[in-house]
Amino acid sequence: MVAHDRDKLLKRRKSVRAYGFTSRWRIGTVLLLLILACLLPGILGVAVLFAREYLNGRAQLERDMIATARAMIQSVDTQLFRARTTGQVLSTSKALSRNDLEGFHRRAREVIATTQVGMNFVLTNESGQQLVNTLREFGEPLPRHGNPEILRRVFATGL
Repeated sequence: MVAHDRDKLLKRRKSVRAYGFTSRWRIGTVLLLLILACLLPGILGVAVLFAREYLNGRAQLERDMIATARAMIQSVDTQLFRARTTGQVLSTSKALSRNDLEGFHRRAREVIATTQVGMNFVLTNESGQQLVNTLREFGEPLPRHGNPEILRRVFATGL
């Protein structure tokens, strides 16, 4: 009976080989290749999705940063405009035309407190000596201007 089964098995092998099916690979290798073939599309799909998500996130981050920068520029421009306007308003003060520095000091403090533009106001003459500084009480000794080159340009251009 064993010989008979062996002969049957040999006939089957011959018939399989007759059709060109030779078994060079082991079954474990074939199963591993089938598993990899099934997993590969999913792995590639996940990799593509991660790459796209990264690129979309980066583009959104760039758009958000540009919007933030524009908002900051707008805010700074607004503050500079308000400071310039405040300076122009103070420059037309009647106390200045009367050379009433104490009155000008008082008015400058009021304007700064009301408008919340800046922390202080400094009035300097052409030689660089501070005449009014709202950080100090009126009549206290004041220092000279810290940057005479900028002060010369201001007096030369009027800006």
